[in-house]
Amino acid sequence: MDTYHAFVNSEIPINDETTFYAFGGASLKDTDAFAFTRDANSARNVLGIYPNGFVPRITSIIRDRSISAGIRSKFRNWDVDFNNTFGTNEFHYFIKGTLNATLGIASPTDFDAGGHTITQNTTSINFTQNFDVLEGLNVAFGGEYRTENFTIFAGEEGSYAFYDVNGVPADRNTPDENRPRLGDELRPGGSQGFPGYSPGNEVDRNRTNLSAYIDGELDVTNTFLVALAGRFEHYSDFGSAFTGKLSSRLKLTPDLNLRGSLSTGFRAPSLAQIHYNLRFISITSSGLVDTLLASNTSRIAREFGINELSQEQSQSASIGFSFKSGGFTGSIDGYYTKVTDRIVLTGTFEPTPAQQEVAQANSIQFFANGVNTENLGLDFVATYKFNLDAHKIGLNFLGNLNKINLLDIKSDEPDVFFNAKERGFLKFASPVYKISLGADYAYEKFGATINTTFFGKTGPFSNGEEEYTYGATSTTDLNLNYQLTDNIKLVAGVNNLFNQYPDEQDPNLPENGGIYDSVQQGFAGSHYYTRISYSF
Repeated sequence: MDTYHAFVNSEIPINDETTFYAFGGASLKDTDAFAFTRDANSARNVLGIYPNGFVPRITSIIRDRSISAGIRSKFRNWDVDFNNTFGTNEFHYFIKGTLNATLGIASPTDFDAGGHTITQNTTSINFTQNFDVLEGLNVAFGGEYRTENFTIFAGEEGSYAFYDVNGVPADRNTPDENRPRLGDELRPGGSQGFPGYSPGNEVDRNRTNLSAYIDGELDVTNTFLVALAGRFEHYSDFGSAFTGKLSSRLKLTPDLNLRGSLSTGFRAPSLAQIHYNLRFISITSSGLVDTLLASNTSRIAREFGINELSQEQSQSASIGFSFKSGGFTGSIDGYYTKVTDRIVLTGTFEPTPAQQEVAQANSIQFFANGVNTENLGLDFVATYKFNLDAHKIGLNFLGNLNKINLLDIKSDEPDVFFNAKERGFLKFASPVYKISLGADYAYEKFGATINTTFFGKTGPFSNGEEEYTYGATSTTDLNLNYQLTDNIKLVAGVNNLFNQYPDEQDPNLPENGGIYDSVQQGFAGSHYYTRISYSF
């Protein structure tokens, strides 16, 4: 991946009470990734183009742009913040070193496969003020209006089409004898590695969201605080919802606080979860399989008993302590969160011959409100800062313990709807613990940071036949910086200093085409970087 970024952050005072601010940026990513190998004597290959088989390359151009601007001011003793934020993301896929097997020797080897975009614009206004009630009352309220747009745009015809033996795009009425084959095996259409988006995949969907909130924090006494917040949301495609939060803090001593909260949550399915659809290649014990990720709004989703997506809802509770004395600060919090109607990617369903003809795929997946889950966890943070003459030193110790329980699978066929492999991704993708030890050092113009993160195991993951686990591991990151001038800083660093890798997977296990599970520190080894910054 080659990446290019440009960002700006600015703040301009207008008068003593009013400030204009703006920040944003743009980035371009040029990526190149291998797909699975196509064997030479497979129906997916054309010997006249690739006599030894081939490995398709999925490349993409990814563009991100965002800008946020606003004004902070005063209005009758209220602090007011008015803001507008716009952002857009575009993925455009180009498949290289590939072919469309149904075109035979006439096939191009590069294709524009189309892509997708997401755009959001949010306008918000917020008011805050402190009141002389009891020991102090802070009130905040505001509103927000958001528009969203999701599109899928088609690639060139050869990237998605299935051609007959005459080089004409085939359809369900094409005679069977006119469909290209290698022996008895039907040749697949579209660009190998990543079949392009077709006009049938195209999407252009919009929605709006209007929300309002109010929040109050009251110091009942010098030692007891209580806070209550509520938020109302209305989606143009999902109706309305109300969520709330009750929290409190009690000073047990001048340095020690007890705190806790109860809250509810709501998340509407994203436009992409509702409307995304794609044909792609997955790998199983029987080889490469054409798979369709069908949109939730499709007829085929209803045929397989997949309901229209509804919102996720949650209930959460937390309790903990915080402590501060001198240069030491620390906190520890336990939490519990239950999520109902959680949206998941299902396992694969086998279509009937008629459905397979329509889908042009051997298996089908969906996004669905599939499961109820609960999370139990513990967060802890401890930092200590001190000076030795002109030397500034900071030490930190932080971590998380976390467990996800699967409460319910919303299907009469749980082993198909949400199979062992998908359950493993949900339950075990996060390590059972993550603990970080670090130190910061600064002297005059020089600074350094070092952190070592310890990850617990992830897994066991199952492919339906065997299980495997990634064992506990650790990585160390190092960062050095030097203030060249009052305005210019130079930074150099390395992530994963000792080049640690996760446990190797057994390549002979079915469905193993590479690392596709969550692994604690990634699988790219060490990453070195330099950065220069100029502030004015």
